[in-house]
Amino acid sequence: MNADSATAGSLLLEVKKLFAPDPAMEVMQDAGGLIRMEEREVPKDILGIRMAKVLFQDPSGRPLYNPNYAIQIILNTPEVSEFLQRSNVVNPYEGPRVISAVPGAKWPADWPHLSGLLENVTVSEALDYILRTFPGIWIYQDCAATTETPRVIYVRFFRLRKVNGVAPFVEE
Repeated sequence: MNADSATAGSLLLEVKKLFAPDPAMEVMQDAGGLIRMEEREVPKDILGIRMAKVLFQDPSGRPLYNPNYAIQIILNTPEVSEFLQRSNVVNPYEGPRVISAVPGAKWPADWPHLSGLLENVTVSEALDYILRTFPGIWIYQDCAATTETPRVIYVRFFRLRKVNGVAPFVEE
């Protein structure tokens, strides 16, 4: 979760209070100021995969205006794809996401967008890079394999948006 420094301290305390009754949850703030909530028993092997490079751009070479499309770029890097295949892990959002509703449409210049190359970073570090451009939260969910189903991961981005006067987190 990304919060400005003025509210991060009080937000951290509120989130810690909220999850205090749950011994499986750990709430902390990292050196960069990001607030992290982690369930202790969730495997973090995928978040630690190191990628040689991650190029944030759409197939036409334009910047990305959708944080979940940026997440798919991370999950489709050779290192992550190989790990998922080798470990029989399913990512249900493997296909391309909508980049622009209208072909050739131009995004407003002041809209948040992401571009550039990251080198030698972990999946978690790349997700944090997205978070610095698109304030909100990224969620990593890991569903263990059963005898009938493979292990499934969900990595999605949500941000605060007003909907009918209320400000819930909504998926981008």
